[in-house]
Amino acid sequence: MHPIRAFIGFLIRGGSPFKARRQNAHTVTMCVLFGAIVGAACSSSPNAVPKQPAAGTATAAAPTAAVSMAPVRPSSGCPGPNPSASGAATETIAVAGAQRTYRRYLPEHMDSSPSPVVIDLHGMTLNIDKQVAISAFEAVAARETFIVLTPQGAGTWNSAEDAANVDVQFITSMLDEVEATACVDTARVYIDGMSAGGMMASVLACLRGDRIAAVGLVSGIKRSDACHPPRPIPMVIFYGKQDVLMPYCGGVGNVTLAMVQNQPLPTPSAPTCPPDNLFGFPPVEQVVGIWASANGCGPNANVVQVAVDVEERDFGGCDQGSAIQFFVVADGGHTWPGSKAMEHGVECGCYGPASIGFTTDTIDATQLMWTFFKGHALTDGTP
Repeated sequence: MHPIRAFIGFLIRGGSPFKARRQNAHTVTMCVLFGAIVGAACSSSPNAVPKQPAAGTATAAAPTAAVSMAPVRPSSGCPGPNPSASGAATETIAVAGAQRTYRRYLPEHMDSSPSPVVIDLHGMTLNIDKQVAISAFEAVAARETFIVLTPQGAGTWNSAEDAANVDVQFITSMLDEVEATACVDTARVYIDGMSAGGMMASVLACLRGDRIAAVGLVSGIKRSDACHPPRPIPMVIFYGKQDVLMPYCGGVGNVTLAMVQNQPLPTPSAPTCPPDNLFGFPPVEQVVGIWASANGCGPNANVVQVAVDVEERDFGGCDQGSAIQFFVVADGGHTWPGSKAMEHGVECGCYGPASIGFTTDTIDATQLMWTFFKGHALTDGTP
């Protein structure tokens, strides 16, 4: 086995959304970098790669998102006023003999009505606080009135598409607890993730599509032959073409190679990604194509230039009202579009700064995600 594959395999086992552009450079510490590298190992199997999705004809403006009119599904914590205090609280639950923690945010103006839930997953070696800052989902939740759950991983997330996966058990148990103690709309539970968190969100889409209405991914995506969702999964994806850690064209970048080989970190350079140097990590476009094909979407994406540096690719004709929406940032790095925390750098207290590339502010991934989520809900037999 190639030493890079062996090393990474060992590790992974254990508000308008469109804004004016501002050019500047952004850095975060190496703990973000290392998390991205480990997350890259969870990429989809090269044996499950379809043809890359073809582009359609560009149109003048992005399509208007619809809001799902599916019936509300109250959880066992309903009816009546929510018994939990508003604001953020740290909760602990026992999972497989270990204590796991998560942050539960309830907006101030919640009433007895069932509320949607967004589960927000951090990157490897990061933590709850960093993800809260990066995504800023709680600020959106305060305006839109939904619950945000931010679980803490144990090192990296376990991205095995296996029901016995302890992290799948943890997130499922967390959701069970919140649905029992708060008034939740179980038809409107969503999950998102950054980097390795995006890989984990992909796994939850595969294994818990019966409870998750839609998925949002940033700089991390996977799908392998082991993925068998119970239904088509609506998905919105954000990826930078200049991501040198988990490259858009597949494979691994020069910084990743240096980290694995315990060499000094070089200046990041755009990966060439020749076919014989992918190390089992196919191009992002191909993995998106796997999801689109599995959802029964048409092979050609409708392409919309939503900003000077951002292209939106929408796959239509998907089964059961599902959708695949793919935002490609031409000069974007391994970052969360629109994130002020990543724009100004996230201090992890690790080994010093390492460039992760440009963070665009021409789109707001968090607001776009929430807009997408609102268009999808679980119903009897359809997304």
